[in-house]
Amino acid sequence: MHCFNTYIKSFLYPFFLLFILFDRSLADPLDDYWQQRVDYEMDITLHDSIRQIAGTTMIKYTNHSPDSLDRIYMHLYPNAFQIGSVKYREYIGLAGRISRAKYFKDRLEAHESKIDVHEFSVALPKEGSSWIHKTPILSDYKIDDTILEARLLKKIAPGQTVRIDLDWTHHVGEMVERAGYYAGQYNMAQWYPKMVVYDQEGWHADVFHAEGEFYGEFGDFKVEFDIPSSFIIAASGVVTAGDPGWSDVKVDTSIDYNVWLDIYNSTLSKPSEDVRRTVTFFAENVHDFAWVASEDFLYEGGVSIDGETDVHVLYDKERGDEWTKVVLERSINALDWLEKKFGNYSYPQITTTDRIKSGGMEYPMLVMNGRDSEGLIVHEYGHIYFYGIIANDEVDEAWLDEGLTTNQTTDYMMKRYGDHGFDTDLYDGYDRFPKKFWPLENDLHSDQWRAIRFMRSGHDENISRPSYLFNNGYAYSNNAYTKPSLMLFELKYFLGDSLYYAAMQHYYTKWNLKHVNEIRFIDSIEEFVGQELDWFFEPWLHTTRHLDYEISSFKRSLNEDNNWDIELGISSKGTRFMPMLVETVFDDGTNDRRWWWNHLWRFQDTLRYSVDKRPVRVTLDPDAQTVDLDLRNNTTRMKKRIMFDWPGLWYQPRDEMVYLWSPYFYYNADESDIAPGINIDRNYGPYESTTFRANYAMETQKLYWYLSGWRQSVHHFPRSTFYFWGFDRPGVREFGSEIEKKWNRVYGRTPTHTFAAGFYVQPQYDAKRAEPLGYDPNGELAVGYLNWDTRVGPLSFELNGATTIGPFSKWNFNRLTSTSTIKWKKVLGIESKKRPDLDRNITLHLKQRFITGRIWADELGVPGQEGYNIEGNSSNDMLRKNYLVDRFYGMDSLFTHYHLPGEGNLRGFVGRGERGAESLIASTSEVSIYKNLARPDKPDIIFELSAFFDGGIFWDREKYRTFDLTARLNDHFTKRTLADAGLGIRLNTSLLEKDLFIRVDFPFYVYDGNDSKLNFNNWVFSFQRSI
Repeated sequence: MHCFNTYIKSFLYPFFLLFILFDRSLADPLDDYWQQRVDYEMDITLHDSIRQIAGTTMIKYTNHSPDSLDRIYMHLYPNAFQIGSVKYREYIGLAGRISRAKYFKDRLEAHESKIDVHEFSVALPKEGSSWIHKTPILSDYKIDDTILEARLLKKIAPGQTVRIDLDWTHHVGEMVERAGYYAGQYNMAQWYPKMVVYDQEGWHADVFHAEGEFYGEFGDFKVEFDIPSSFIIAASGVVTAGDPGWSDVKVDTSIDYNVWLDIYNSTLSKPSEDVRRTVTFFAENVHDFAWVASEDFLYEGGVSIDGETDVHVLYDKERGDEWTKVVLERSINALDWLEKKFGNYSYPQITTTDRIKSGGMEYPMLVMNGRDSEGLIVHEYGHIYFYGIIANDEVDEAWLDEGLTTNQTTDYMMKRYGDHGFDTDLYDGYDRFPKKFWPLENDLHSDQWRAIRFMRSGHDENISRPSYLFNNGYAYSNNAYTKPSLMLFELKYFLGDSLYYAAMQHYYTKWNLKHVNEIRFIDSIEEFVGQELDWFFEPWLHTTRHLDYEISSFKRSLNEDNNWDIELGISSKGTRFMPMLVETVFDDGTNDRRWWWNHLWRFQDTLRYSVDKRPVRVTLDPDAQTVDLDLRNNTTRMKKRIMFDWPGLWYQPRDEMVYLWSPYFYYNADESDIAPGINIDRNYGPYESTTFRANYAMETQKLYWYLSGWRQSVHHFPRSTFYFWGFDRPGVREFGSEIEKKWNRVYGRTPTHTFAAGFYVQPQYDAKRAEPLGYDPNGELAVGYLNWDTRVGPLSFELNGATTIGPFSKWNFNRLTSTSTIKWKKVLGIESKKRPDLDRNITLHLKQRFITGRIWADELGVPGQEGYNIEGNSSNDMLRKNYLVDRFYGMDSLFTHYHLPGEGNLRGFVGRGERGAESLIASTSEVSIYKNLARPDKPDIIFELSAFFDGGIFWDREKYRTFDLTARLNDHFTKRTLADAGLGIRLNTSLLEKDLFIRVDFPFYVYDGNDSKLNFNNWVFSFQRSI
């Protein structure tokens, strides 16, 4: 009998296992869902004079899990802002964002924060009695970094509630990330001892890393504040007792803001520091609580369009010009959009506060925004939906809220203002020439280009991973924000708007006020749309596969029914697969659109279909909705955009080849010979650029031409660029090529190292035009070179090695040059933290440049264009400025006073005919102060006054003539010590979007190696900076 039972069990077990798996596959994730409940009561006292918060907290923690808990954990987030913390060590180790890392590198001077826990207890109610009689169950506790771990004498059983009591003090530091004191304002986020989440995966006791946000348990917060009465306060929740001070500072928006502010300031009287304000906020069913307080807050209020939600706005009075009325209107519109797209808002109020420090952050019922931007309001309000109401773990799956919120923000702005995604009325210049006639960038396409650059960098990472495991802040921002947003645009692309938003509403309704994760999100979407979508989500979230389709063939033929049969070859050059919308454009301008669904795991396919009109172009993804790396191969004939090349403006579409044209001319005053011509640039994204230029000299009938460009591979050689050029300019003919490679140890975080290798050949010269630029026209020249440059903070460094290419060069030399610069600036005066746009302080600049170099040459020496010029004015650099090639079109006095920085850079020797050098050690020092003279609402007009000193030691060999009159160099090096000093002025502004800069220097002191001379008539000018 026992054997029989064993046989039956072994026979039935596989079927039983299959049944369990099948049952689970059909089970709804909500069937076994549970979440803990945490209710807080806090009494908070703000001591402004010492920037300290004293708190007492009572927490009721209910264990809804099936597990018995032998310990609990709490977050003490402010402790991360201490020297030696995990966050500190990660920032020092190059994790996180550069803008925040600087505080940690400065050892958190004045920015340290900390929570001290004075009393801590955990208790159960005595059986059959209230919380008045408690049974302590705390064994001991310890604090490690930002985590408090409490071990219990008795486990918390399923369904049981414990009470946790704390007395604590928060020492508030200057604001670094999301919380702290800044410019008289308290931004208090993650400011209190907060329970760690316990869910189906266990405790989430993660320390506060350099990158990553938060995860919280739902519950009620009752928070009573005792603050100085001069402070106005806003917080999560609704006011249930006391006065937050809003009525005292409510703006009368029926009159001009500045008029109202004058009246308000004239009647304002600051209360005594001893006078206190007491106010209680209650927030129901939230997983976090934040507050903001300031003595300079003003208040405006309204109600949502459906009349169900109070909308509050509090802003600093110095920023009221930007915030008054418009922020309230934008807040109401944003909430209306979210309710229509995703579902009803779950709370009774929503508050937008003015965070003086830039940036934005979201909390239940309250956002802290560093500016009045409509996009920022929509983004942070979106977070109250995704993170606040639909609560994901932002540490482990940041994309679930950042990606969704970024997506809906872009969608909102594009639907409201057009594809460019912003209100042009708010920005200067869009109502007049030239911006008025310039095409605007597509906001979605700009995000696609940003993601594509990162995907091709060789540093791409999976979206789905804990925030602190991304290699740096740049990777985090791409994988938490940009890439998942684009993933959702692709999902909407093939589902369609209606089905997509209906699925999102289903997700929002199903998981309202609950915890979500990747599986729950995908399950909700699949459940609603009735499709299995792993093929779509898996490559996006868990791989770095790329999408790149191409039309490999296109055949069309007229059939016997007088219709056109089309055979379209579709190839995948990437390893991610998507259905494609196929657009066929006909010769009458109409089109046919249909989907190609035969995409899964296919690298080659043929789509056959018939149309009733003659096709002239077929395009995959005609609206550029996917992150297809290269849209040039998605069409049988790419669209073209031809525009005038206006300096200072930029246009980079995803689905067009851009041609920019502009007139270009040379003028040889010696022969009164003008050479009109045209310049044409052909560009597409980060992959290619080609410039062609042609000029025809009317008098001498010479044709001058120029062709250059660069290319980058789509799938290979990341961050490598291949350059080429060839030209026949007035004076010089040249051909060359270069390969450039960029490298960082940590992409976007550590210094970029740029390596280059190339060559150029100059086979022919026109002595009349070449010699004034410093060229030696007596022979061919060919040079190969290697170059490395990098930058670390204010210091940049370049090393260049060059050698002639023997068979193609008359000259024979080797050259090694190193150049370094350092730039430092400091604002003199008081910077306005609240209105940096109004700052018109004087800024001090210190700049220093060093160059050392040596040329090893035979007795022929080195041609003028390859030696070290004392004054700068490199021949090869001057050749690239047509106004220098033409010597300012006959105005030789300007030409002889022009200074092009570089090489020796001794501007006091410009126009003096000082011979070049074969070796040098030289430096340029410059101290300047500059001030912006323009009004805040006008383009900058920056005036700069400088004092400079240039000096160096130069070595060269004297020439002598052989018996056949050939010039040779002797073996003896002559040493020259040269220097100059003086004063200069600079003016920098813009006109019609074109940056304008002019520099005039007066090197009145010159030392020529023998004599020191003062000449106050000595001057040079330039359109380039001296360093």
